[in-house]
Amino acid sequence: MAVNNKIIFEDFTGEVTEEIEQIILNWLEEGASEIESQTIQKTGTGAYYRNIAENWTHIVDKHKYEATIGNPLENA
Repeated sequence: MAVNNKIIFEDFTGEVTEEIEQIILNWLEEGASEIESQTIQKTGTGAYYRNIAENWTHIVDKHKYEATIGNPLENA
């Protein structure tokens, strides 16, 4: 934008950074959900494996930009 032959720049760094961070978090959530789903499917179908399959979960750490897929059961 030019005003009286001076160029004025508008800084959208904050908005762009927030959008990029949201895209990263959405990707992490989607990826972790998909891996969790595939892990559940491959765990097994017998009575022994049913409890293990039901306890798989994922967590996305918004501050570290990392996802963790795990199971609290020792035999998992």
